[in-house]
Amino acid sequence: MIRGSIPLLIYILITMFLYFRISRGLELKNGGKLFIGGSLTFSLIIFIVYAKLCAKVTLTPLFLLSGFLMGMMLISSTFFFFELIFTTAIKKKKLFVLIALFLSISVSIYSWINGRSIPVVRNIEIKLKDIPETLSGFTIAHLSDIHIEKGITSERWLRKVVETTNKLKPDLIVITGDLVSMVVRDRKKYSVILSGFKAKFGVYCVTGNTDFGNNVNTFGEIINNTEIRVLINESVKLKNGIVIVGVDDKEGKNSRKEDRGTDLKKAFSGVDKSNTIIFLSHRPDIFDNAVRSGVDLQLSGHTHAGQIPPLDIFSKFYFKYDYGLYKKGDSYIYTSCGTGTWPFIPMRLFSKNEIIKIVLVN
Repeated sequence: MIRGSIPLLIYILITMFLYFRISRGLELKNGGKLFIGGSLTFSLIIFIVYAKLCAKVTLTPLFLLSGFLMGMMLISSTFFFFELIFTTAIKKKKLFVLIALFLSISVSIYSWINGRSIPVVRNIEIKLKDIPETLSGFTIAHLSDIHIEKGITSERWLRKVVETTNKLKPDLIVITGDLVSMVVRDRKKYSVILSGFKAKFGVYCVTGNTDFGNNVNTFGEIINNTEIRVLINESVKLKNGIVIVGVDDKEGKNSRKEDRGTDLKKAFSGVDKSNTIIFLSHRPDIFDNAVRSGVDLQLSGHTHAGQIPPLDIFSKFYFKYDYGLYKKGDSYIYTSCGTGTWPFIPMRLFSKNEIIKIVLVN
């Protein structure tokens, strides 16, 4: 995403906007303008350099600095947008610029710490229609958007995710896409850690958009050395009668592999709608079609709940099923905000990294 021309143009416009709001708002002289302009330009250069090098070399300090600066720019653009409104209405330019600066820095630091934290556990009870009494109490641990990434996903963090998940003693563990984000070295160590997931009825996974592209070999090598089963437009019936259906992410069409990409018809081929059906799709926007296929519960990710302003605002308007639990007819969807974060901006403000414990009841 960040290597595209549109995000770069947006970032340049944000840089110019912040320069003019700060320099004019504080009535800076030449020295002050040079400092602000130089700082913002440095941030822009770091962003461009990392975008060019991230897939080729491991530069952890540059990665972390780029992620923080990119996030802070976005957060600052939000506060300075409101500063512009208040300044226009109340005419106290310097005061509101100082407030915007303070909030931008403070919120960015908090978001950075929050975004790199161990996931919290969210407990959800879902009452499904016509679920057999024998299945009442069935427990699912739902993870999504782990985003294994050089420079950001430490072995300690991932081990803690596995440990926290296993403590829930789930009957089933599912991972709804974006397991990896970049070409990762030392893939075996991540496979070993992921092999630690334990559930009575196994661990199932579907692909997400970042699992393809340059990362397709990384995803394959990591996942193939574990007991995690990847569902590619297919279904599996568990011994207790629950049917798990999983679709490939639509990014698979661009992977140069045959028969990849989302194929809902193929995934539900032969599935008996009288069974309890749990549907795994990285993207939540397929839910309306899934309901017509007889899905009882869809589990998804992808949206990240926007993570930070203004992306969280855009996310609510762009995605119909942005974050949390929704119901349509007798069917449910839970869209996770992610067990990890979008790697290029490892920051969160109003959301937290999460592992969802779902208990089905009749």
